[in-house]
Amino acid sequence: MEYAFSYLTFGMAALTLLYAALLALSGDPKMIPRHYSAKIKDPKAYARQFAKILLLLTGSFAVSGLVGLWRPWIGGVTLAVTIVLTLFLSTKLIQKVI
Repeated sequence: MEYAFSYLTFGMAALTLLYAALLALSGDPKMIPRHYSAKIKDPKAYARQFAKILLLLTGSFAVSGLVGLWRPWIGGVTLAVTIVLTLFLSTKLIQKVI
């Protein structure tokens, strides 16, 4: 039970990676929830850019899981900080295709 946080974050990273891979390979923006609420010029480019953002999120989960193996409470702080950074970077990345 000591490493439950790390196991959960590794699992979340794996599932997010799978979703990003499926989205990048298909290029279908209909796989994105509420895709209709954004005005998209190029749907395939939007889906691929969204998949790149999901890869950044996967990195956040993986890094916090690794840190959580060392110290679980630092893993939680790492997760919070890296998700905030990912959200900041994702707004910059998605502006390129909207």
